[in-house]
Amino acid sequence: CVRDLQNKALSPRICDGIIDCPDLSDEKGCAYCPEGNLHCGIGRTCISSSK
Repeated sequence: CVRDLQNKALSPRICDGIIDCPDLSDEKGCAYCPEGNLHCGIGRTCISSSK
């Protein structure tokens, strides 16, 4: 799916915080959050891992 997005000039959809691929591959391995924080799964929102 990521390759399809790239081939269709839709690269901005990769790591944008919105799932576009059924296998979630467009959002895997993205560095949304600084160390000590977790991606909460909504957009690019991060929360402290201590919460």
